[in-house]
Amino acid sequence: MTKLRIYIVRHGQTDENAKGILCGQTIDGSINQMGIDQAHEVAQALRHVEFDTLYSSTMKRAQETAAIIAADLGGMSVVEDARLRERDYGSLAGKTWEGNFEEEAELQRKNDTEQRYDYRPYGGESAKQVIVRVLASLADIKATRTDPVVVVAHGGVLKALKKHFEGDAYDRTPNNGTILTLDI
Repeated sequence: MTKLRIYIVRHGQTDENAKGILCGQTIDGSINQMGIDQAHEVAQALRHVEFDTLYSSTMKRAQETAAIIAADLGGMSVVEDARLRERDYGSLAGKTWEGNFEEEAELQRKNDTEQRYDYRPYGGESAKQVIVRVLASLADIKATRTDPVVVVAHGGVLKALKKHFEGDAYDRTPNNGTILTLDI
């Protein structure tokens, strides 16, 4: 079976990201100036890739990042898919690791880093739930595409995909503007 190369991009930085706030699906802020700069840098890094459509989460920060990349690379279309949304962090959304739940922070971080499939942060989604919905989106994309694809998504999505396809997880949430390349 032919593999499809997918470039998964973490959206540009938001003010919440800069403050270390877990956004999840609850906080849907715009990208800040650094995030705009990161989107331009991603476009520059992808300039050699031949693709004609970007896929994006339906969250504002991903949409804005995708729009900048698309404009920089010739104005291609952006297809939005809600299945590419960030992981739902439940009641942890809006909080930071440090200072808000210190007594549990280390356990929470360990569970999150290891992407334990059954770990659901305070009513949010487990890594398994995230990977199931994201893989469904990628399967639909693969069913209609043969050329490389760029997907703008979120840190939790990149973490889940890296763990699923490569067997290891990022030690921390990947930086804004990170590009994960997968052949699926």
